[in-house]
Amino acid sequence: MDIDLVPAYLSSLEKEIINVFIDRISNITPALIEKEIQLAYIFNFAENYALGSSLENIKVTIDEAKVNPLLNSFLTDFNEYTRTEDQQKKEEIANKIIKTYFTGEGRLSAEKKRHILVRAINKISPNTIPSYMKINRILNILEAKGYIQHTVIDKKKIWEIAPGFYQAWLNRRNQIINEFKQKEAETKTEEAEAYFISKYGPVVLSFLRILSQAKDFLESAPLVIRESHYIKELIPPTS
Repeated sequence: MDIDLVPAYLSSLEKEIINVFIDRISNITPALIEKEIQLAYIFNFAENYALGSSLENIKVTIDEAKVNPLLNSFLTDFNEYTRTEDQQKKEEIANKIIKTYFTGEGRLSAEKKRHILVRAINKISPNTIPSYMKINRILNILEAKGYIQHTVIDKKKIWEIAPGFYQAWLNRRNQIINEFKQKEAETKTEEAEAYFISKYGPVVLSFLRILSQAKDFLESAPLVIRESHYIKELIPPTS
């Protein structure tokens, strides 16, 4: 299996899901996959809004009259969170975001709140965030391609990354890392990074989680990686 060619033949959503499997390895439920994928897309949407891009990346102009109140409030708070430099104030806003939008209360579970945000975003920007049905369809496609596999326990699917694929991915990653270390010993780190980005390309290096701090890596990395810091900071572990 030529791992270097894999990302070239995967859709953007397939790459997002594969990266969840690379992180989690095994014992992955469909609900967990849905949550992590949708959160990455939600924060990407909110980040574009907070950066003042007018959401050009997803080609939509928000009509405030059509925005769901929960989404409108979330975008406002997230915008404030990203722009606040005072650490104490930032923590206060983070706690508000965690409690208000991603923690269950009363009849609204954390999952229901997430689904409200998903529907509201998709209403003003159709198909921005993948639905459960679309994610499930991609899971079946990735399984047919031999990248992931599942078992059934108590009538529920439990997913894991296919051992053969993961081992090939890990072997290729270690090979390039060792090659990079050798090159780094011969020259400056910056020159070594530039050489490897030129040799393998940012898409392959991102897929293998190599040069994770390089600008080219961050720009080509899947959303589940690029938005992982927001998920870590603003999502309660058990939501």
